[in-house]
Amino acid sequence: MSFAGVLIIALGLAMDAFTVAVAMGATLRKQFKPFHIFMTAVFFGVFQAVMPLLGWLCGKLFAGFVNSYGHWVAFAMLAGIGTKMIWEALKRGDDEEIGDFCFYHLTALAFATSIDAFAVGISFACMMTPVMAPAIKIGGVTFILTLIGGVAGKVFGHIFENKFEFAGGAVLILLGFKILLFG
Repeated sequence: MSFAGVLIIALGLAMDAFTVAVAMGATLRKQFKPFHIFMTAVFFGVFQAVMPLLGWLCGKLFAGFVNSYGHWVAFAMLAGIGTKMIWEALKRGDDEEIGDFCFYHLTALAFATSIDAFAVGISFACMMTPVMAPAIKIGGVTFILTLIGGVAGKVFGHIFENKFEFAGGAVLILLGFKILLFG
């Protein structure tokens, strides 16, 4: 897969983490110190890097069964993930709260936002795409966008949070169509 393709996937996947970081910054303003923003970026980045690897390993176990349908599987997964992100962006209220900052909540949020990356790892296995370099790029992009999101949320509140998740979902759906049509 090309660098641009991986970057688009990374940006799409990172939108969940970015959105949560914006929401954390908006709801935890005074509590959300620079250390907390940094740790949030580390947790989200690491989870987003590890989950495609785990998904790829699981996908390799089943790739023989779906090898001839790999492009359809990748399309279905990316389109499903993107649709889910758009649905959540449209139904989430502006006053939805994240809760207090603690490492238990941070771990749960990092896991929840990286499940999509697991599915992308499965789609990489179905397309016979190597996963290590994309996983590192996905983790790095997520780390950077989570830092930006945490600071932006702390400073600007949650004015734009749902719009970014919507955009991330749309990008994943479009990427799914690209894979389906062009391989």
